[in-house]
Amino acid sequence: MPSSSPKQARLMSAISHGWKPTGKAADIPVSVAREFHAADKGHKYGKGMHGQRGKSYPPLSSLKRQ
Repeated sequence: MPSSSPKQARLMSAISHGWKPTGKAADIPVSVAREFHAADKGHKYGKGMHGQRGKSYPPLSSLKRQ
């Protein structure tokens, strides 16, 4: 079952990679988090995941060398 939101996808990814949460998230079994993480493979949640929120980086081909 794939994640239904970017927040859920990040949480499941973190748990499946060994993060030990506190609070309500501590009740999520690692096996369930691994299932979600495997189902999310290839999905991209939101634009510019490595940039600012909602903004993506320009393509490298558009940058001029100096």
